[in-house]
Amino acid sequence: MATSGLVFAKKIADKRIRMAVRSVVHAVVAAIALQAAAVDVMPDTWVATDGLGRVLPTADEAGPPKHGRAVAMFYFLTHGQKPHMDLGPFDVEKILAANPDAMERNSCPPWGPVYQHHYWSEPLFGYYRSTDKGVIRKHAQMLSDAGVDAVAFDFSNGFLYPDARRAVFEAFAEVRAAGGQTPQIFFLLPFKWEPTQRNEGQRMALVNVWNEVYKPNYHPELWFRWKGKPLILAYKSYAKMAPAEEQEAIERFFTFRGPHPTLRHPKSNYFGHWSWCSVYPQAMYHAPDGTPEEMSVSVSQNSNDKKTIPSTEPDCFTRAHCNGNDDPTPENLARGLNFQEQWDLALKMDPPFLFVTGWNEWGACRGRVSDGDWSYWKPTTKVMFVDNFDAARSRDAEPCRGLWGDAYYYQLAANIRRYRGVREIPVVKSGAVAIDGRFGDWRAVEPTFFDTPGDPVHRDHPMVGKSGARLVDASGRNDIIEAKVSAGGDRVFFYVRTRERLKPGPADNWMILLVDADANAATGWMGYDFTIRPAAPDTDVVVAVGDCEIELSVPLARFGGSLPRHFDFKWADNCLQGKSWRDFTLHGDAAPNDRFNYRARFE
Repeated sequence: MATSGLVFAKKIADKRIRMAVRSVVHAVVAAIALQAAAVDVMPDTWVATDGLGRVLPTADEAGPPKHGRAVAMFYFLTHGQKPHMDLGPFDVEKILAANPDAMERNSCPPWGPVYQHHYWSEPLFGYYRSTDKGVIRKHAQMLSDAGVDAVAFDFSNGFLYPDARRAVFEAFAEVRAAGGQTPQIFFLLPFKWEPTQRNEGQRMALVNVWNEVYKPNYHPELWFRWKGKPLILAYKSYAKMAPAEEQEAIERFFTFRGPHPTLRHPKSNYFGHWSWCSVYPQAMYHAPDGTPEEMSVSVSQNSNDKKTIPSTEPDCFTRAHCNGNDDPTPENLARGLNFQEQWDLALKMDPPFLFVTGWNEWGACRGRVSDGDWSYWKPTTKVMFVDNFDAARSRDAEPCRGLWGDAYYYQLAANIRRYRGVREIPVVKSGAVAIDGRFGDWRAVEPTFFDTPGDPVHRDHPMVGKSGARLVDASGRNDIIEAKVSAGGDRVFFYVRTRERLKPGPADNWMILLVDADANAATGWMGYDFTIRPAAPDTDVVVAVGDCEIELSVPLARFGGSLPRHFDFKWADNCLQGKSWRDFTLHGDAAPNDRFNYRARFE
């Protein structure tokens, strides 16, 4: 017995040691994520012109930074996740193109099974799963660059998508550990005032989020806080589903705001409630003390002039709905007239908080018109999708592979700049630079143009569906982190540094410098008037390459013979796979990211 007791005691001690070690490891990981110095890459000073010729506002138009403003983006975790999106992919755009009579056939095929999600079009990143960290990291980068402070996970239906939720938390923490920036995270829970749903997941949503995220202190550095506490869009009444001894703790822990469910204007001012989506003109929602607090802005709304309806209804608003009219031509859809009308009102009302719907909401569940569960919609069509349907009747700002590409992303970024203001683009302070491979003389040159650290593209993850196909891209090679520009005499000088020792590659796609000499996107390829390849320079270019640095100079003749007041440029490594704007988002590493450019400004 004594021996057995000693063995048992040793097992208990070993278990406690293992638990302690795990606690220490978790604490260290959390500390690393918290302590990693995030690099302010100053994305609000970057310039860009989208594919429609719209130019992002700079400080001259948007004004200086305005404090006390926050932007949240509705973010979805459904792709490739049970119960509604583990088959397919089913793409409405492709189904309609291949089956002209599809709207008269509510059958599988041509549609996917009932209650399976269907894409309204193909995402730029392919039919990815919500667990694909390569995509999640890119989302974090793009949303942060656009000025988004937080993402809101949709748990209103009671599904918590644990695998996808953990993937986002982990990927965001990894980005921060590498010195990058990400939005914060909060949750939108069921819309009913009381937990009376038949769905157990909805009734227990608040308790489940508490137990799985907040109570165990899971990545607290990522929690979005409002009024000094973690924000949650939920009703306190759901706390009564917890054990009695925890109910008060839950009620005191959060800043609660009730999620207003409908797209119509509230019948009262709804103090203490927030909107996630609304028809124009959107209402201002107020804090419990009556002060104006929040408005929503959405790409489109599944509504007509009178009520909320399925997106498949003929009179459903499209992305082109504006000023009471709806003319969904390709040009109007691309320009986001509905989205802009909502932004214009929000900019005029200027609330402290804006909730934008949305990002990555590619899927919509195919309903069965004859089902009693859907009878309250009173659909008139044979095929029914509620929240999204096709390209015209969808509310997603994430770039798509075809159609309008990334136009909605830059429309989002432009309006956030108008809402929040931006910093002035720094003026270049030139220095005496020699192209000799020593690089120390660059220390006197200002400013430093930063790029997101740790962001070269690496993806390898199963796509949506049962095919076993994977979405793979290993083009990330050199991690560009800094660049500088100087001018002197009859030459312009450029400098770039990578995070680690430069890795070699073919000259035509290795550490390329692209220069928009006249800062005019209408001239040259995507605005770039000339390109320098350091591994195969032109005869008028002088280049020196070090371990992780490159410096080069070009004659002023490349700029028309005299130094302009400003010009734009970017560096790209292993990006140009298809010679289009997509390359800067999908492949290698671009500095700065995506379509953005640095602006070298001279007095």
